[in-house]
Amino acid sequence: MPFYIYAWIGAIFGGFFVITVKLTSKHAISNPWLFNFLLSTAALLFMLPPAIYYHAVIPNNWTMVIVAAIFLTLTNIFYIFSNKSLDVSVFMPLYNFKNIFAVIIGMLFFGEQIPTDKWFYVGVIFVAGILTSLDEKFSIKSFFKVTVAIGITTVFFNTLFNTFSKTVMGSSSNLVEY
Repeated sequence: MPFYIYAWIGAIFGGFFVITVKLTSKHAISNPWLFNFLLSTAALLFMLPPAIYYHAVIPNNWTMVIVAAIFLTLTNIFYIFSNKSLDVSVFMPLYNFKNIFAVIIGMLFFGEQIPTDKWFYVGVIFVAGILTSLDEKFSIKSFFKVTVAIGITTVFFNTLFNTFSKTVMGSSSNLVEY
């Protein structure tokens, strides 16, 4: 199956996930710690069957796995609080900043070089990320709130998690076959 089909499926289910999490955290489970625990447990239950079916392997080197796990934990904690305190229409556009964080992390950790003329596009993404996160009054003050900062922190930790988990999965020398 072509990769873009998987991308569309992921986008559709990602949208359903966000709406379900928002409704659940708002109306069904008000304790964010309990909700985080139940969400993580449910994710584990859904991940185990494919992991077993595709013969998941144990890593040789746990360093990057532990770093990725720490960033996943931080992402989940901040995600629950962001989801509880921000409207979905404000929180989800903050994920536009993920692209900016990915550029910066790529430069810092992987030595990637970004041509000077491409920084204009990074700036456009930055400004668009701010504009799409404004409230219905279109007030710039609405962007500079603690709740929005927590949302951006969520996105930052999520980007770090994705970076380190990709590093773990990309290096087959870290895995032991049984």
